[in-house]
Amino acid sequence: MKKVSVVFGAVLCLSFGLGLICPPAAAEDMNFTLVSMIEKMETIAVTYTDGVVIGVVDRKGLSRFDNGDIATTACRGTFDAKKGLPYYEFTGTYTLPSS
Repeated sequence: MKKVSVVFGAVLCLSFGLGLICPPAAAEDMNFTLVSMIEKMETIAVTYTDGVVIGVVDRKGLSRFDNGDIATTACRGTFDAKKGLPYYEFTGTYTLPSS
């Protein structure tokens, strides 16, 4: 039992120590204008529900940020549209030029 307590204490101390060394990731607001084109889009109608369409879209273009930086942009997103009320979720990659 003592061996388990020592191992548990060591793991707890190590976890706490790494938590102080490695700061947690934080979200950052980015304000930018996206100039892009839809490169590819695929949709499929949901058969058991009337008027519902789901799909995937790929976009590529440029992003202009508030501080003047310009980045190439590649976005892939999913969408779920139901009778004029769309829901969009996109993930993107922004490549800034090295200076």
